[in-house]
Amino acid sequence: MVRPERQLLGQTGSRSLAADPWGICRPPSRGEQRGLRYLTVGLVVVAVLLVVKLAYVQTVRHDFYMQAARELDAPTPPDAVRPGRIYDSSQQVLADAQAVADLALDPQVARERGTDKTRKALIEVLGLPPEVVDEKMAASGCYERLAWRVPSDIVRKLRALQLPALVIEPGFKRVYPYGTLASHALGAYSGDQRPLEGLDLKYRFLLAGQSGTPRRNVDAWGRTIVGMEDDAALPSEPGKSLVTTLDLDLQRQVEAALDHLWSYNRPENATVVVMEPSTGAVLSLASRPTYNPNDLAPLGPESRRVAISQRSLRDLPVVWEYEPGSTFKVLTATAALQCGAVSLSSRFYCSGTMELGGRPLHCWGRYIAHGHGSLNLAGILAQSCNLGAAQVVTRVGKERFTSFLATCGFGQRTGVGLPGEARGKVFPADQLRVRDLANMGFGQHVLVTPLQLTAAISGVVNDGVYMQPQIVRRVLMPDDDTVFRDIPPRAKATVCSSEVSRLIRQMMVGVVERGTGRLAHVDGVVVGGKTGTAQVYDPATGTFPEDQKVVSFVLIAPADRRPDFCILVAAKNPQVGEHGADVCAPVAKEIARYLLRRQGLLPEGRG
Repeated sequence: MVRPERQLLGQTGSRSLAADPWGICRPPSRGEQRGLRYLTVGLVVVAVLLVVKLAYVQTVRHDFYMQAARELDAPTPPDAVRPGRIYDSSQQVLADAQAVADLALDPQVARERGTDKTRKALIEVLGLPPEVVDEKMAASGCYERLAWRVPSDIVRKLRALQLPALVIEPGFKRVYPYGTLASHALGAYSGDQRPLEGLDLKYRFLLAGQSGTPRRNVDAWGRTIVGMEDDAALPSEPGKSLVTTLDLDLQRQVEAALDHLWSYNRPENATVVVMEPSTGAVLSLASRPTYNPNDLAPLGPESRRVAISQRSLRDLPVVWEYEPGSTFKVLTATAALQCGAVSLSSRFYCSGTMELGGRPLHCWGRYIAHGHGSLNLAGILAQSCNLGAAQVVTRVGKERFTSFLATCGFGQRTGVGLPGEARGKVFPADQLRVRDLANMGFGQHVLVTPLQLTAAISGVVNDGVYMQPQIVRRVLMPDDDTVFRDIPPRAKATVCSSEVSRLIRQMMVGVVERGTGRLAHVDGVVVGGKTGTAQVYDPATGTFPEDQKVVSFVLIAPADRRPDFCILVAAKNPQVGEHGADVCAPVAKEIARYLLRRQGLLPEGRG
């Protein structure tokens, strides 16, 4: 059987015309061949024109079209993140964020589009020297930095000029409206806006906010990808704000009083801590030497951080570990009464010198020669007798005394919420010799921070309830109105009974009324206090140099009930003044008078 297709072929192999009625297999005519040639030539001409046009666009007009593309579809960077504010207890701003911008120049665009206009604006509005502007505009690159952290008013003027070559990168700059005021507590930012110190550093995870995501609907050149127009960036979230326990008006008074001590007594360093015993709130912190945190984040590329010494940056209330001296006798007396080692009628004799641990142990000053004689516990505090305190702490014993100090928070961080906080040093009981324990009784052979000591004494006089020290009271949402978290006061430990607390307050009143703290007396108000003068150990020589000392004074008021505030003033190596009584007590008194007047507790014309 023959296949059907074979029937279409003739003897010569050509197709049968009868079997190809449509003429598919016939060769093209001359006219058709001429039309095909015209079509081919036309397509070639169109292709050549397209290639020429494409080459023209990509070479001759390349810059024009790239600029047009940038203007039509400029990539939108994530919004700049505004840091949260830091407030005092009445929500007065202590640290704020100012809108600024970093400015750069695209020299290529500047040369192509408005050189004179751009040059004039950079000189007259931005204030750059003409030679600097000319150098920037002549650069070969496409990005030349002009200025850092430019204020918003200048940025607005530049925006209004519509300079296509100007690159504006918005951001925020940390500002501290009161300069040095509470600088150690608040902290500082670097020139590139990184938190360096204080609350700004400790709570950066809250204050810094969240950066938004970059656009995901653009390619590597910032051009929108077709079909992904709605895949936009996630917005930035501003930082939350902190409401502190600091009191701005009190802080002004504290800093003014500390400035007087700094200029008159000329110490190596000095500090003040004011705490509210009933809540543990830190009302004021101040240190000298000090610094202006605004100097660490200047305009322009040059940082002035090198001009600020590391000593000025130290937040002394939490980082300074020192031997407190006789202010520590308040804790010695409390421990003795609480454990029952002594009573109010117990007597101790001070001859000026006593043998202890195979070596003589001396009292202080003129009392080394003839001593204080017979004293009870109140007399030991009032006259600040070292040998009496040594005998008292020996009766308490090293196990009970070190346990009591641990309950008061010594040897551990207070957890107040400030960076770099030191632990202090309390030696374990099994490492203490009898002479070491005796020295601890009057504030040597133990290291404390000013905040630790203030918090411990505040706990003793607060009916024995040690409150957790705190400097952050509340966290606010970015709207600065909605509360994100409230941090209420918290009782941390009971250090003594309310009766022992009352007795200690009475003894501290005796220090001011009849003892070494007379300069802290305030007419019309019952004030308690305790002086302190401590030797400073020199590890290089293994001695206590005569010219090295720490003087201090702690004041509580009103002292006829649970006090409203506790003030500690401490200074190292004052050039004028000898003891805590004459160097620090007047400063504490001045601060106390302000607080008492504000509370209406100090009669007019008194104090």
